[in-house]
Amino acid sequence: MYWFKRKYQQIKRVIDFLPIIWKGFDFDYIYSIELFKKQLERQATFLESDRALTMEAQKNAKKIRTALRLMDIVYDEKYVDDVFIHLEELPW
Repeated sequence: MYWFKRKYQQIKRVIDFLPIIWKGFDFDYIYSIELFKKQLERQATFLESDRALTMEAQKNAKKIRTALRLMDIVYDEKYVDDVFIHLEELPW
């Protein structure tokens, strides 16, 4: 019975990751980042669920969510926009 359950989970995981893998290219690193973010998102969701096995699961999920938000800020270059906004506000 475990074998069937495991194969079902593996197929479900492949289907979940397939859109990211399909549009990926070897020369562009952003697809690797998207794949990594997807796995972190899945892990955080699992840690927030009732199936998590550790006492620190909620705390670890919160840390992962913070890392994901910071990754979005860095890779979407939102921090650069803030610098330009502050530069425009300066009296020259």
